[in-house]
Amino acid sequence: GQSAKASTFSQDDLTTDLKCVLDYFKCDEATIVGYGLGGYVAQSLVLKHQKYSKEKVARLVLLSSFAVSPCSLWERIFLVSVSSGLMHAFCRSKVISRVIARRLFGVAFNKTMLEEWRRSILNTPPNVWKKTSAATQSDLRKNQGNISIPTLIICGDQDLFYSSCQKSHFAHMRGHAERIWLDRMGHLTP
Repeated sequence: GQSAKASTFSQDDLTTDLKCVLDYFKCDEATIVGYGLGGYVAQSLVLKHQKYSKEKVARLVLLSSFAVSPCSLWERIFLVSVSSGLMHAFCRSKVISRVIARRLFGVAFNKTMLEEWRRSILNTPPNVWKKTSAATQSDLRKNQGNISIPTLIICGDQDLFYSSCQKSHFAHMRGHAERIWLDRMGHLTP
């Protein structure tokens, strides 16, 4: 709840937070499911704390995730619009936000998703979006070959943010990674 008040946060901060959650709940053999930024943080944990991860993490599931951000023009546009407050203005209008959300989520789009998406945008201050974007600038691709934990990568084939970069982002993962593309799906929702 204090994220908006923090002066900065980094990839290391996010990774340490995930490690603390696993320790607090005494997780062993955990399956970490990361959506978007959460998938980036999960990869970062496994890469930065390899010995720890081998003991605590059994598998990764990466949903509409990435290895460096921004990875597409659409993601860059989105990050600029939420960091500047422009997306907040768009989301105040149900009509405009419906048009944007329909394009983002594809055939899975429904009224509940729209309201949840609008709420998440409007309740997250622009400065938090900016800090989050800054925390994901480190490129994890070159070290992904070091991830030995079984990994499932799921992405919609119409995901504006990540479908175009999924192949290059996860190309370094060896035989332990399986990729699933969901037909006619946009940016997946948790």
